[in-house]
Amino acid sequence: MLRELGKQDRLLWRGTPVAKPATPSKKREPVRLRANAVRNARGMLVMGDKRSQGTGWGHVCAPIPTAAGNRLVIPLMSGNVFVIQTDAKVFDERAVLAINDLGPLGQSFTRASITVSGNRWYAHTIRELIAIGEVK
Repeated sequence: MLRELGKQDRLLWRGTPVAKPATPSKKREPVRLRANAVRNARGMLVMGDKRSQGTGWGHVCAPIPTAAGNRLVIPLMSGNVFVIQTDAKVFDERAVLAINDLGPLGQSFTRASITVSGNRWYAHTIRELIAIGEVK
């Protein structure tokens, strides 16, 4: 899911048709990372390592998915959360039940799993504790 301020959300998937086929280019584009805001609710810098401020560390510090019934909730360090139907006959884009954000991109850094307690789901980012709603 690509979400940009003032633009419509775009779901990018391997099976999504493209307007025209990609052609190789010798032009080198600069790598663009969206910086993560790594300050807590008091404004204190809590992650001093530069890698935590870009898109790094995901391969070693990604949040652990949470199973709840026939749902698998997968949070990403960016604050995006995917909900997958675990009993789907085919694991393709139709098994993705929801894609949501824990907050604005770059301001929702998290390495925490989603927690289920009673009939509520909870998440937290570097700055907030979020009660998501009832588990059905």
